[in-house]
Amino acid sequence: MNNINNIQYTFEANKLNIQTHVGNFAFNWITQFTFDNPDKLKSFIKNNPNLFGTEGVYCFVVDNTIRYIGKIEGRTVNQNLKKRLNGYLKPGKSQHTNKRIRTLLKDANIDLYFLEKHNDLNLTLKDIENILIGYCWSKNLLNIGV
Repeated sequence: MNNINNIQYTFEANKLNIQTHVGNFAFNWITQFTFDNPDKLKSFIKNNPNLFGTEGVYCFVVDNTIRYIGKIEGRTVNQNLKKRLNGYLKPGKSQHTNKRIRTLLKDANIDLYFLEKHNDLNLTLKDIENILIGYCWSKNLLNIGV
């Protein structure tokens, strides 16, 4: 178990369990991919269309360390996770964050975790994203924009 800045997280049986001062979050492991060889992720997206229509928070994890956190909520639901992931694979001219993430994690084996939206804690997805991003920034795990 890792314990940093009042956030504890563990990896067990295809789950990323994050315990914070506001509650517990159980992210489901989706798949592992690399930006250098995106065919596995493209195939996974194509073969699992039902996984990509919901709101939630996603994490890119490298070597059991959370490296990036993003959300799909409100106006971005039309993009959905499939389009968000495709944006990392082929960033457009104006997608500066996607380009930075791709560059920073280009050689890494990335585990993708996803937390579907739920209202158990009366938090918005933005609240959850901010709690987790605060942790990552405090540990200098992210040097990219949000």
